[in-house]
Amino acid sequence: MWDDAPEFTARLREAADAFDAVGAAAICDELIARLRRCNEPYPEREAKRSIGQLRRKRMFAPMQRLADVFLQSGQTSPEIRRQYAQSLLDQGMVSAAIDVLEKPDRDTAGSADAQKENAEARGLLGRSYKQQLWPLSPERASDGWW
Repeated sequence: MWDDAPEFTARLREAADAFDAVGAAAICDELIARLRRCNEPYPEREAKRSIGQLRRKRMFAPMQRLADVFLQSGQTSPEIRRQYAQSLLDQGMVSAAIDVLEKPDRDTAGSADAQKENAEARGLLGRSYKQQLWPLSPERASDGWW
């Protein structure tokens, strides 16, 4: 079913490398539509690559949408879940990111990769708490708002 997954990743990489946000979003929309019609999870390797391409170019909105649908369609990778949380955090959705990161993950025990991913998620959780505690920018602090 997903024989063309590397093609999606390559197209997404080209759009992201060109900073073509509209093109990248269109490719994500196309992939999301297929994911919603399919009963088979997208290949983990290609899902990670796709999310990574979007993250490297700071395209957090399409990254969030794509990661969310990967998770809904049966993808269980802790890395994809953490990247989803990062996309939320980088869009200012701190509470949602914390909810994702605080949920215990059965898949983070065991392998060295899983332990590394668990450490990454804990670091991101710390960043989330910091953003939650200090949400005001210096500009807002100087206007007497608080």
